[in-house]
Amino acid sequence: MWRFVRQFPKILLVAVVLAGSTFWFWWWWSHRAASGPPVQAVAQTPIEEKAPDLPSRVGRLFVANGDLYDVDAGEIVIRRWLKGDSPLRLWFDAASGKIIGTQGNGFVRYNLDGTNAGVIGAKSGLVVNEAAKIAIFARDRDIWRSEIDWQEFKLVNERRVTTLGQFMESFFTQNIILGSDKALIVRNMNALLRVNLDTGEVTPGRLNLSKLGTARSPDGGMLAGEDWSNRQTKLILYDVDTNEITSHAVKGNDRLISFLWLNKDRCAFLAGRDAVQVFERKTGAIRLAVKLPTPCMSLAVASPTGRYVFCAGGSAAVLADVETGKTEIIQIPGQNFQWIADDTLLMAREVPDSQLRGTWVKRFGEAEFRIENDPFISDRNGTAAVSRLEDEGLILFATRLAMFRMKGSELKAERLAETPKPVTRLQWIERWKN
Repeated sequence: MWRFVRQFPKILLVAVVLAGSTFWFWWWWSHRAASGPPVQAVAQTPIEEKAPDLPSRVGRLFVANGDLYDVDAGEIVIRRWLKGDSPLRLWFDAASGKIIGTQGNGFVRYNLDGTNAGVIGAKSGLVVNEAAKIAIFARDRDIWRSEIDWQEFKLVNERRVTTLGQFMESFFTQNIILGSDKALIVRNMNALLRVNLDTGEVTPGRLNLSKLGTARSPDGGMLAGEDWSNRQTKLILYDVDTNEITSHAVKGNDRLISFLWLNKDRCAFLAGRDAVQVFERKTGAIRLAVKLPTPCMSLAVASPTGRYVFCAGGSAAVLADVETGKTEIIQIPGQNFQWIADDTLLMAREVPDSQLRGTWVKRFGEAEFRIENDPFISDRNGTAAVSRLEDEGLILFATRLAMFRMKGSELKAERLAETPKPVTRLQWIERWKN
């Protein structure tokens, strides 16, 4: 040992210094902590105390990654509010004083503290009509119909619609092509069937999905498609209530390559890549709405009132006003577009170019401008971390590092809160209007 020390005296010196300094630091820290004032733990307000205050804040509350936030303060109100559930939409029902959410096979009701307070559902899932009064579901290999009692939060007056015992319950709701209060079209064991929900009559469907099925109306009652037999272009529509297919001649001989319902009464379609035409459901008339300045391949999304459409092209995109026929070219399209007002788009450009990268705003008739250097989060399926609460005129969006709020009239992003991990879904607590 001593021989080793004599050969390497510097190593001994370093070891002594390290040991001594470590000991004295430990002694100083332990005595410092003991002599100082005791550390007070930060008291957390119990959920039971926070929950009663939530109704007065509806319109200012949203959920991000499972946490309940206040949009004004930018602070978390309740962490992991719904105990891990992730409903697609959330409402506050003033009549019951509870939260209603859509999830999986039906609806879930929550107490204000986030605990489960009931479920309306079926094993095969529910389809609810536009007025949220009637539910359709599969049970015992048949189709059933019921009413919904929202106050008691349960299905009532259930009755068996069909008596065939031939319907596959698995994925029943996913196989519904069209539906109304009177009838539905469902794919069952590779066959399309029309079911009369009043009489229970089941007949083969008249749909030809090679021509129809490309565009379903928002109320689920009609499908639009193209008939190009005999080299003459026609717009065809199927009505599930009447079980009729109507045909409407389109001027010119251009193929119809994309369909987009502007609302339940108007359907736009792209003819020959350069003309947007609009079908009026109430009158059966077709008019040329827009002549595009550059070829487009699809009508991607309509504005909230259906006045404007976004047309996707190759190297550019076009915003079109179907009322005036005016257009604007977006030379550098983004990876995702979201309407945040009837004439205003929010764009995400996820590119390695600091001059182009970021979250941009484009209002029809005005130059685009950037409001944040990072793009908002989106995926290939079109889902984006953007949420608009129309009643309050508020918009939320999230980037990889933070969440932002905007007032629709100001179009200025305010940093709301830092996020430890990317937010993939933003959900406002809406007001239940049933």
